[in-house]
Amino acid sequence: MSTDHVRILGIYEDALATSHAGDHITTLVLRLSGDPSDDWISAFNLEWSRTDYLRKRSVHVGSVRVHNETEVRQGLVVHTSPEDYVSIHKPHVERAVERANAQAAWRDRQQDATVARANRTIRAINADYYAAGRGGDERPGERAAVEDRAAAPPERRETEATDRAAT
Repeated sequence: MSTDHVRILGIYEDALATSHAGDHITTLVLRLSGDPSDDWISAFNLEWSRTDYLRKRSVHVGSVRVHNETEVRQGLVVHTSPEDYVSIHKPHVERAVERANAQAAWRDRQQDATVARANRTIRAINADYYAAGRGGDERPGERAAVEDRAAAPPERRETEATDRAAT
C-alpha cells in the first residue's frame, strides 16, 4: 500500500476560470503526475494549512471545467493569476507538495510496520493455539502436553503409550 510520489507537471492551458468581471484569470489547475490518494490529499491539505506567507491563496485538489466543453481537468486548483502563481506562490506550493509526499510516505511506512507486527502476532497465535501446519486439530493446551511427551525420556514415553492403550 504505497502512495506514488506526486509531482506538479505544469498548468492546464484549457482549464482556466476568470473573475466575474472577466478582467483577469483567477483560477488555475496544476497538472499532477497522477491521481493522488486520499491519504496524500489529507497530507497536502495539512501541509498547505501550515504554510504561512502573506499572500497565501486557496489551493486544493479539485477540478475545473474546460471552457465551453463538458470535460474537466483535475489537479491542484489555485486561485491566482499565472503571473502571481510563478512570482509568488509556486515555491510554496511545490514545497507543500514535497512535504505531502514525505508525510504520505511516512504514513505508508507506519501502516506497513503495523501490518507486519499484526502478521507476526497472528503467526504466533496460530502456532501456539491452532497448531498451524499440523491440521489444526489440537485444542488449546494439547500442544503443551504433546511437547511435554516429546521432551520426556524414551522409557517414560513408552510407559505413557502403554497406559493410554490400556484405557
